[in-house]
Amino acid sequence: VAFLRSENRSYVPVMRAFISRTLSTDRGRTWSPPQPTAAAGVTAGLRLPDGGIALSAQNTCGWGLAVTYNYGHTWNYVLPATRAGSASVAEVHAPEQARGYVADLDALALGHLAMAMGAGRRTKNDSVDPTAGLVLHKKPGDAVAPGDVLASLYTKQTDALEHFSTTLQAAYTFSDTQPDPTPMLLDRYTKDGWMHGS
Repeated sequence: VAFLRSENRSYVPVMRAFISRTLSTDRGRTWSPPQPTAAAGVTAGLRLPDGGIALSAQNTCGWGLAVTYNYGHTWNYVLPATRAGSASVAEVHAPEQARGYVADLDALALGHLAMAMGAGRRTKNDSVDPTAGLVLHKKPGDAVAPGDVLASLYTKQTDALEHFSTTLQAAYTFSDTQPDPTPMLLDRYTKDGWMHGS
């Protein structure tokens, strides 16, 4: 199964990007015509250990995860802000040297941070806190000034908040000039092969 992101300007603004699904039964040589699904958001997906597929997605309640166990026929939304006991416990603010723009974010550092806060496992026997995680309010290309809120943290490990906040601040790189936008489409594959940006 593959998921495709499409734009539909007739949708309400929070749901104008929706996900279609396409299936292949011959290891990717041919694909079925894309069919719209109920998921809205982006196609950053993960295969879950229990067989589900999770996409970063949004509905009218906000951003979260859309999870499917039937290859995109139906979706369940996991929205941190709507789960019991999931109130944000801290806001991380931009340091004094944060002037200009967010130049880059260390995605690996953020992944390790989320895991340390309870949102992931180091081993298969570790427990996961479904209310743990982080929400980024400043992303690469965004203007930033000292004191701006960079992120909100969700964790039950409140004794480590200072360490979590410092780690998140260190994941940011700032610049006086706005970075070039990262292309949404890095490459394209057709019946003739990879297009390499053409």
